[in-house]
Amino acid sequence: VPVGIIKDAVGGSPVEAWLSADALKQFPKYEQQVAPYRDSAFVAGTKQREGAAVADWYKRLHQADQGEQPGQPKWSAATYDATGWAT
Repeated sequence: VPVGIIKDAVGGSPVEAWLSADALKQFPKYEQQVAPYRDSAFVAGTKQREGAAVADWYKRLHQADQGEQPGQPKWSAATYDATGWAT
Protein backbone atom coordinates (compact mmCIF):
# COMPACT_ATOMS: atom_id res chain seq x y z
CA VAL A 1 0.00 0.00 0.00
CA PRO A 2 1.66 3.25 -1.08
CA VAL A 3 1.88 5.90 1.61
CA GLY A 4 3.45 8.65 -0.42
CA ILE A 5 5.12 9.63 -3.63
CA ILE A 6 8.86 9.88 -3.89
CA LYS A 7 10.20 12.54 -6.20
CA ASP A 8 13.88 12.34 -7.01
CA ALA A 9 14.48 15.48 -9.05
CA VAL A 10 18.19 15.72 -9.66
CA GLY A 11 19.69 18.46 -11.75
CA GLY A 12 21.78 17.46 -14.65
CA SER A 13 23.63 18.70 -17.65
CA PRO A 14 22.82 18.50 -21.33
CA VAL A 15 24.51 15.73 -23.27
CA GLU A 16 26.28 18.34 -25.41
CA ALA A 17 28.38 19.26 -22.37
CA TRP A 18 29.89 15.78 -22.42
CA LEU A 19 30.77 15.70 -26.14
CA SER A 20 34.26 16.31 -27.42
CA ALA A 21 34.92 19.36 -29.58
CA ASP A 22 35.16 17.12 -32.64
CA ALA A 23 31.86 15.39 -31.87
CA LEU A 24 30.16 18.72 -31.27
CA LYS A 25 31.15 19.91 -34.76
CA GLN A 26 28.45 17.59 -36.10
CA PHE A 27 25.87 19.93 -34.57
CA PRO A 28 26.39 23.40 -36.09
CA LYS A 29 23.50 24.91 -34.14
CA TYR A 30 25.67 24.81 -31.00
CA GLU A 31 28.64 26.62 -32.57
CA GLN A 32 27.39 30.06 -31.54
CA GLN A 33 27.02 28.91 -27.92
CA VAL A 34 30.44 27.25 -27.81
CA ALA A 35 32.47 29.96 -29.56
CA PRO A 36 32.91 32.34 -26.57
CA TYR A 37 34.43 29.53 -24.48
CA ARG A 38 37.34 29.23 -26.89
CA ASP A 39 38.49 32.69 -25.74
CA SER A 40 40.61 32.36 -22.59
CA ALA A 41 39.85 35.98 -21.58
CA PHE A 42 36.12 35.24 -21.71
CA VAL A 43 36.60 32.11 -19.60
CA ALA A 44 38.79 33.95 -17.06
CA GLY A 45 36.26 36.78 -16.77
CA THR A 46 33.41 34.33 -16.34
CA LYS A 47 35.29 32.45 -13.62
CA GLN A 48 36.07 35.72 -11.83
CA ARG A 49 32.45 36.95 -11.96
CA GLU A 50 31.00 33.61 -10.91
CA GLY A 51 33.55 33.26 -8.09
CA ALA A 52 32.67 36.72 -6.78
CA ALA A 53 28.94 35.94 -6.98
CA VAL A 54 29.39 32.70 -5.02
CA ALA A 55 31.54 34.44 -2.38
CA ASP A 56 28.91 37.16 -2.02
CA TRP A 57 26.15 34.56 -1.71
CA TYR A 58 27.99 32.78 1.11
CA LYS A 59 28.68 36.09 2.86
CA ARG A 60 24.99 37.03 2.79
CA LEU A 61 24.00 33.52 3.84
CA HIS A 62 26.21 33.62 6.94
CA GLN A 63 25.09 37.14 7.84
CA ALA A 64 21.43 36.11 7.73
CA ASP A 65 21.82 32.70 9.40
CA GLN A 66 20.59 32.96 12.99
CA GLY A 67 22.85 30.04 13.90
CA GLU A 68 25.93 31.94 12.72
CA GLN A 69 25.55 35.18 14.69
CA PRO A 70 28.40 36.29 16.97
CA GLY A 71 27.74 35.52 20.61
CA GLN A 72 25.07 32.95 19.80
CA PRO A 73 25.65 29.26 20.50
CA LYS A 74 26.37 27.22 17.38
CA TRP A 75 23.65 24.64 16.79
CA SER A 76 26.22 22.49 14.99
CA ALA A 77 28.62 22.32 17.95
CA ALA A 78 28.91 18.90 19.58
CA THR A 79 28.42 20.59 22.96
CA TYR A 80 25.22 22.44 21.98
CA ASP A 81 22.29 21.73 24.31
CA ALA A 82 19.15 21.45 22.19
CA THR A 83 16.82 20.37 24.99
CA GLY A 84 15.01 23.72 24.86
CA TRP A 85 14.11 23.45 21.19
CA ALA A 86 10.40 23.43 20.48
CA THR A 87 9.50 20.55 18.20
